[in-house]
Amino acid sequence: AHEHIQLSSELLTKLQILLTRSSFAATVLQRYPQIISLFSEPRFCQPLGGKRDKLYCVFSTWIATAVSEITDEKHLASELRQLRQSAMTLITYYDLVLAQPIQDSLQQVSVLADELIKASYNWHYHQLSQRYGAPKDENGRQPLCILAMGKLGGYELNFSSDIDLI
Repeated sequence: AHEHIQLSSELLTKLQILLTRSSFAATVLQRYPQIISLFSEPRFCQPLGGKRDKLYCVFSTWIATAVSEITDEKHLASELRQLRQSAMTLITYYDLVLAQPIQDSLQQVSVLADELIKASYNWHYHQLSQRYGAPKDENGRQPLCILAMGKLGGYELNFSSDIDLI
């Protein structure tokens, strides 16, 4: 059963524009119709801008809440994919309908990727620490170090970029 959402006529018009301009957005919204509710949420109804601190706050809170109760790796991967698709659809909307600056899009896509990587790392670190014990050195806990290279490291990731991690 799908939840019924009340959308303003203005938002419906904007969504129609999005669907005519982006086959990606149309495909994602068809696959995950619940994403439509994000467009009317106060935190997402306007472009997020390009300020990294704000983007990290918005994306980290959203992602952490979504994965907080997940107990198996397959479900985590599925949830992270859906979060990525949801956020990329919002960013597409900001680009194609609300005409946000390209630099804001690059920042948003980069911060989103960074936060999804962190969420996956944190989940796996926790699971493996519970199973095998937390890795430690002479100073206590020893976290992994993940380095982002290329466009992600420079906060210039675009819609078709891959990510290079060390």
